[in-house]
Amino acid sequence: MKHYCLYCGNELDEEVLICPKCFKCSYLDTISNSSTALSSSLSAYQIECNTQWLKYKCGPNGSCGHGYAAEDANAIPDILIGRSVTLSGRDNSKSGPDRIVDGLSIQTKYCQTARQSVIAGFGEDGLYKYNGQVLEVPADQYDEAVVIMEKMITEGRVVGVSNPKEARNIIKKGTVTYRQAKNIAKAGNIDSLIFDAKTQSVVALSSFGISFAINFGLMMIFHCKNRDDLKQALEFSLEKGLKDGTITLTSSVFTTQFLRTSIGRDYAALWTKRSKDMVGKIYGTKIGQKMVHQLAKVMSGKSIYGGAARNIVDKVVKGTRTNAITAISFAIITTLPDAFRFFSRKISGAQFTKNIVVLLCGFGGMIVGGMAGSPGGLGGSIGGALVGSAGGQKAGKWVMDKIIKDDAEKLTPILQIALLNLSYEYMLQSEEELDHCIRAIISEDVIGPSLFYSLQQCPNDFARVSYAMNAFEYYFSVIIRERRSVKLMATQSMLLDLCYRINTRVFLYICILIITLVAFFVCVVVLLIV
Repeated sequence: MKHYCLYCGNELDEEVLICPKCFKCSYLDTISNSSTALSSSLSAYQIECNTQWLKYKCGPNGSCGHGYAAEDANAIPDILIGRSVTLSGRDNSKSGPDRIVDGLSIQTKYCQTARQSVIAGFGEDGLYKYNGQVLEVPADQYDEAVVIMEKMITEGRVVGVSNPKEARNIIKKGTVTYRQAKNIAKAGNIDSLIFDAKTQSVVALSSFGISFAINFGLMMIFHCKNRDDLKQALEFSLEKGLKDGTITLTSSVFTTQFLRTSIGRDYAALWTKRSKDMVGKIYGTKIGQKMVHQLAKVMSGKSIYGGAARNIVDKVVKGTRTNAITAISFAIITTLPDAFRFFSRKISGAQFTKNIVVLLCGFGGMIVGGMAGSPGGLGGSIGGALVGSAGGQKAGKWVMDKIIKDDAEKLTPILQIALLNLSYEYMLQSEEELDHCIRAIISEDVIGPSLFYSLQQCPNDFARVSYAMNAFEYYFSVIIRERRSVKLMATQSMLLDLCYRINTRVFLYICILIITLVAFFVCVVVLLIV
């Protein structure tokens, strides 16, 4: 099955990836979108595993949610600088550390005052209950908290510690203040935006690396033949990588901000309930029971039946709540350029619709693929998301190609007419001259998305042909200037000049004769009538 280059509209065979006319690969856009979908899956995994966003608002006014936000905010800097971080507090073990950094156990307490933060580390018996752990307090409460801990040590309330100076080894200064922790638990403020940018920067860098590696690798295989091609491939891959990394960061921050809102939490609660009901209905059938038991066995590595198996599968389905939001946010951000081009009349409504449908098919495939691969852990989920995204996009494009033609394909005849008209106007004398013109036009990247966008903005086909001719005309004039000049000898020049003068006089004599004959004829007619 043939397809068309999205850059120059050239018709390509099914097995051809790199266009022989413009040397660009339309499929790299599809692969880039797949890497963006993969970044969406990674972002969802990052949100679920490295943050406790569902707990950021556990009271009616967010009264205790900032404590979980503080735990996440203090852990992120350690993760970013490459320290070994274990988020052990997620298992809710009694008196267990919230995280372990390079072997150091840390307990985070963020209360309204320094005294309350320190006292939170002591039990009902009045003794420090986190022996072997340091107590992390808000950055703005550190100095006062050290003084309070010194007093506690003096009073003998810290078992095994008698020197008050050891308070600085027990109290750890957090990276954020109490107010910043409260802001991080909410949406729409500078502190939460900075926190989200930090947490999602890892995924954005991963997206950059994945996109760069895929695009550069394919360009090296199919396109690079010399140093100039290598430079072009490097620039192209860097541009794609930066684009995908920026989209990933923007979309991820948008997702995390949305999940902090009341709407986002209500959505999460609804998804959790619906997923549990759905698993229950599936388990109510014999085939469903076998599927659930098999899936639970794959995930746990052992045979599990009944309610335990249902809980495992329910956890997997429930985990996709973040994938859906990230997929939607990625789709919105990714379609913004096409939306701008559509409203600027740079692409047609049909092309805009086609692009959105193909993109949504990719993200739909990502969600389904991620769920299908989830029994294999993170690697299986990511692999399933990548395969599902690529398959969804390919299937969506195959269907949409049957319904809607790309703008580049529809505008290709306009370019052919413009080239034909210019060939007549400049009286090209051979196919070699035309080929030379076309090669020059291609090498200068005249035929590309910007040209198609401009042609789409023209009011009609006549204006499009005229615009294309203006874009190509320079290269035809170059061909004319490269033709040989024929020099005439002096005698030949005199002879041509004489012929010109003779021709001019003959023309004048003929004109005078015609005028005289017409006047004579008029006079004869008048005399006959009288």
